[in-house]
Amino acid sequence: MSAGGFDPQIIQDFLTECGELLEGLEGDLVSLESSPTDPDLLNQIFRALHTVKGSASFLALTNLVAIAHAAETALNAARTGRAVVDRPCMNMLLQTVDLLARQFQQLSAGEDLEAPDPALVEGLTAFGEGREAGAADTETPAQVASGAAPDGPLGAQTTPIDLPADKMALVEFLAPDIRQTLDTINDSLVALANPDSRREAGEALAAASDDLVRSVDFFEFEPVTRLSTALRDAASNIEDADEEAISQIRPRLAALSLLLTLQADGIEQATLYDWPADALIERLALVCAGKPLDEAHSLPADTDAEGALAFDGVVSGQPEQADAPELKLADAAKVETAQGEDTGAKRSGAKQVIEQTIRVEVGRLESLMNLVGELVLQKNRVAALARRVGAAQKDDTDLCEQINASAEDLDRVTGDLQLAVMRTRMQPLDKIFGRYPRLIRDLADKTGKKINLKIVGGDTEVDKSVIEALGDPLVHLMRNSADHGLETPEQRGATAKSPEGTIVLEASNQGSHVRILVRDDGRGLDRARIASKAVERGLATREEVDALPDRDVFRFIFEAGFSTVEQVSDLSGRGVGMDVVRTNIGKLNGTIDVSSTPGHGTTFTISIPLTVAIMQAMMVRVADEIYAIPLDNVVEILRPSDEMIYSIGDSPVLKTRGSVLPLISAFDAFEYPPERRTETPFVVILSVNERQIGLRVSELIGQQEIVIKPLEAVGRAGPLSGATVRDDGGVSLIIDASGLIRAAEGRKTPELQRAA
Repeated sequence: MSAGGFDPQIIQDFLTECGELLEGLEGDLVSLESSPTDPDLLNQIFRALHTVKGSASFLALTNLVAIAHAAETALNAARTGRAVVDRPCMNMLLQTVDLLARQFQQLSAGEDLEAPDPALVEGLTAFGEGREAGAADTETPAQVASGAAPDGPLGAQTTPIDLPADKMALVEFLAPDIRQTLDTINDSLVALANPDSRREAGEALAAASDDLVRSVDFFEFEPVTRLSTALRDAASNIEDADEEAISQIRPRLAALSLLLTLQADGIEQATLYDWPADALIERLALVCAGKPLDEAHSLPADTDAEGALAFDGVVSGQPEQADAPELKLADAAKVETAQGEDTGAKRSGAKQVIEQTIRVEVGRLESLMNLVGELVLQKNRVAALARRVGAAQKDDTDLCEQINASAEDLDRVTGDLQLAVMRTRMQPLDKIFGRYPRLIRDLADKTGKKINLKIVGGDTEVDKSVIEALGDPLVHLMRNSADHGLETPEQRGATAKSPEGTIVLEASNQGSHVRILVRDDGRGLDRARIASKAVERGLATREEVDALPDRDVFRFIFEAGFSTVEQVSDLSGRGVGMDVVRTNIGKLNGTIDVSSTPGHGTTFTISIPLTVAIMQAMMVRVADEIYAIPLDNVVEILRPSDEMIYSIGDSPVLKTRGSVLPLISAFDAFEYPPERRTETPFVVILSVNERQIGLRVSELIGQQEIVIKPLEAVGRAGPLSGATVRDDGGVSLIIDASGLIRAAEGRKTPELQRAA
């Protein structure tokens, strides 16, 4: 079912908040597999699922609640020590995450939610209940007809539950929710006895009771809501209570907890219980508000939960029913406070994080970034006008100084604003890195290999748009490493390697760029095999391939349709993955390179800018056109002498600083007709991943900050990555340095290959 009838904004809030929890679940589950008894990890996963389920219950998303509840049942058994998550259980939990992800997509699209596989729900439930899946089970109270006994526990009045079908389908999940929340509440009540842990216990109690109210509000069960609301209201005012007040508060809170426990039993019987609890609730509220009770209404010392119920008239006399749950309050001197302090500290920390953050719609950030880009263009325009005024008004030095000062202030403020906006869009790479432990786990199962994934530098931040575009290329690279790079345990053993192969995913900052490495300790690339395939495909002749260094031979794997795999599998072999990787990285104005050592592994190196919107560029003139070259690709600019330029075969080269570099004219690169060609006295040396080339241009204009605008699919010649508006209002194309180098390398002769 869908969430029809709810405000679309509520649905979006649910998808945003619970979507973040779902993103972390997959990685946490894979981590749990190697540490199945880690209590912090178990609690973290359990709480995430519990939150997703609770929010879905409010929206009446029955299919989503059903699978979340089953997974929660399994995890609850693990976190309470009744079971240990093994591989079959982990497979079911990961299937649950996959299903939840699909249901989130369906909810976002306004579609009906996919129903969970009954076998999956049964398997998780059986694990949580400590029985074999499909084994006969005793009939639960919820499966009994809704007829209830005339008198409930502790003399309660009973009312059969009568709800619409959509809510009735969710009732069975409410009782376990109440009990799980009451576990936290009861722990906090014990910790309240110790003054040192009272504040933290009060915060934990308030948070848990607030969860309880939100869980029961949806069903509109007035007796349950009344008790849970009284518990929440009291908890929110308990932090500053003195010892005398605590002695009156704790037994009454314990009494409410006892009644709610009985309510959970009744809900499983499709029955609501109602007790005359007005006096208890009123006296509790008075004490929590700091108002003393008269002697007739003050509980005697050492009163427990049952005693409070009798004293405040909820039950007649001391209850002696055998089925009433026993809730005793520990003496203050014997209370173990560690658990209460830990819970309180965690909740307090979480509260501070929430208060210091705010959610912003992505579209607003995109709009803000576009406006900053326009501001940068206008800043450049003002700077150009200031220079013109300065040249024209040389006699009016005061005016020139004021204009220049204003232009400099605008430049500073614009730079600060640009940096601030960029930071709002920056996200840690962990946002995508967290997906890959699950990927590697599945690849290990498919390939029969033992694979260990190490992630380094996940806190490295890049622009949100970069993160989104990096996902698929990294998946391709890791699939390639797992399938092609790493050997089977038997093959590794034959070469004295550890049976377990390792893939390292590493990120680090390098100035205005981020470098990402994907390396493995596998068999490495086979030069001979790649070279033969390149000759077979007509990418080069045998003579040309033999003259190439290893790194240039390895780059053939990025060609479209290139594959050395003889048999196509569901993982690889079609020759499209690495080509897609290079294309997608190129769209980010980034580069990718590969290096490999036979028998020791392969390393892919990706370099991408922190942001793809604004960059520093060198402006150059080619005939009557001005182009922008990303400054990060510019190594040196020189005016070579005739002795520095000569030819090897038919290809011109530049000899500088002991190196011989390929040399290409911008007229050739951008296919200028003969009549438009002029002299090109300057050479800009460009570098991409240690590969260099000299580009001949007509004139140097100078450095300028540019705003990148994408090029639509229009007819154009040459390696270009975008366009920008200059400070004089004109439009310049942005040169793609990596594309230019690839084009130049495609024309190399064997002699030039060796020279470079």
